Amino acid sequence: MKSVWRDIWKISSANNSKKIFGKHPTQKPEEVVQRAIIASSNINDLVFDPFCGSGTTGVVCKRLNRKFVGIDDNIEYLNIAKKRLTATNNDVKHTSF
Repeated sequence: MKSVWRDIWKISSANNSKKIFGKHPTQKPEEVVQRAIIASSNINDLVFDPFCGSGTTGVVCKRLNRKFVGIDDNIEYLNIAKKRLTATNNDVKHTSF
């Protein structure tokens, strides 16, 4: 049977070095979020994340020069996101894909 997969991404999960501002149980790897944002938006577009958790989407948006609006109902996670966004610069981390 022929495989329907045309591309497999080999990406590690978000490790503890990415959780220096606090831990979120479902924090996504930045590389996965980066691929989705590049594929679905342009520079200066607005990206909305209704469950922003620890702010990975916002961090990637900031690096890729996208505008970001995120909400969450957990103040602890929002504080982690705020710290991460404050510490993030706009240096794009290039990956091969």
